[in-house]
Amino acid sequence: MKKLIYLGLISLSTTVLVACSSTSSNAISKKKDDKIEKSSKPAEIKKKEGEIPTEYKTALIKAGQYLDTVGMSKAGLEKQLVEFEKFSPEAAKYAVDNIKTDWNKQALKKGKDYVKTVAMSPEAVRGQLVNFEKFTQAEADYAVANLDK
Repeated sequence: MKKLIYLGLISLSTTVLVACSSTSSNAISKKKDDKIEKSSKPAEIKKKEGEIPTEYKTALIKAGQYLDTVGMSKAGLEKQLVEFEKFSPEAAKYAVDNIKTDWNKQALKKGKDYVKTVAMSPEAVRGQLVNFEKFTQAEADYAVANLDK
């Protein structure tokens, strides 16, 4: 019986010590986070010696993978990265702003895909590219003008 009471007391004291130390480290961590937030602007990226955050780099890689596979607009790609790939809006914006691609050719790729898979007319393709895929009017016009090439 004494052993059970003794083990219970040890268990209780261990739990209390862990809880207290966890609270202390959380408070210290919170203070550090507050200092970081106060010292930086909301949308500013803290860079050490020009480093790009890992999330931004991986968003850029994922953007490239999408564009290699399917034609996407800048707006569509950004939305895909945020909503389905769960990148931060800032990382997605960085990716679409820094990906090396020709958005006209992306529109053409998507337009040709519509013609091939669902047999759309050029005008239907134009509407689909602008209204659904979120290409610009100029990109959609380029795609329609080059569907036969």
